[in-house]
Amino acid sequence: MAGGATLNFTISSVTAAGAVPLNGCQGGVGIQVGMAWTTPVEVGHATLLNDNISGYQKNGITVDGTGSSADIDDTTVTGIGATAQIAQNGIQISNGALGTIRGSTVTGNECDATAGNCGPSVLDNTTAVGVLLYGPAAGSSVTASAINDNDTGVYNAEDTAKAPSSPVVSLNLDTLTGDRYEGVELDQGWASLTGDSINGGEAGIAVLQYDGQTYAANGTATLDTIRNESIAAVDVASDQAAVGDFRGTLSVALSDLRGNAARVLNNSLNYTVLQLLNL
Repeated sequence: MAGGATLNFTISSVTAAGAVPLNGCQGGVGIQVGMAWTTPVEVGHATLLNDNISGYQKNGITVDGTGSSADIDDTTVTGIGATAQIAQNGIQISNGALGTIRGSTVTGNECDATAGNCGPSVLDNTTAVGVLLYGPAAGSSVTASAINDNDTGVYNAEDTAKAPSSPVVSLNLDTLTGDRYEGVELDQGWASLTGDSINGGEAGIAVLQYDGQTYAANGTATLDTIRNESIAAVDVASDQAAVGDFRGTLSVALSDLRGNAARVLNNSLNYTVLQLLNL
């Protein structure tokens, strides 16, 4: 959708978008709402309700560009599963677009393309992502959704002109099960997690700190349950650059961190994980 138009898409399906068989070209989107790479930016809006999106090559749904927006409710987005061809993303909200995702299911986005640098390292590898929040507009959210069996469940990285002083995005009452590397990955910005259940994989919440960020990754996790993570419930992954790494804080409160290889693994020189009244 572009030109300021609005798509109302209800009880409908998209079953193919891209090459057959799948290949590594970075195209093939099930539903495209707005485009940030045009001049001027194309703005689009969408309301998606009770839809099924599958058979895409790169992204199931992309909402892109300042002014663009989408409400995505009770919608299922299904990737191809583990593939050596491409790093798929289920839903992408990017470059100033606003996205609200509620009661939806995003699954099956996994990349085995080692030649394309896919792999488990949060600092060095690429992953396929269930919900990719890449420069989202403030107020973007994922609520009461199931983000399962992806490489990374939800990835957040913001690009506001200055470091935010309060949460820009929120994850509320979501279930993230079997995302094989990270349930939630926090790059620069500020995200809040409340009442989420994260189970299985390597890290429940992975926090990134590296030279090259514009500002720190900050966040709050409250009333969350994180279980069965093979590295840690909370993993702070840092390049340990003495100069260039921003100080950040993740506050974890009233959460259940039992049953993981570790509660918190923090290899940073200056990042703080605050814990308050956790189990």
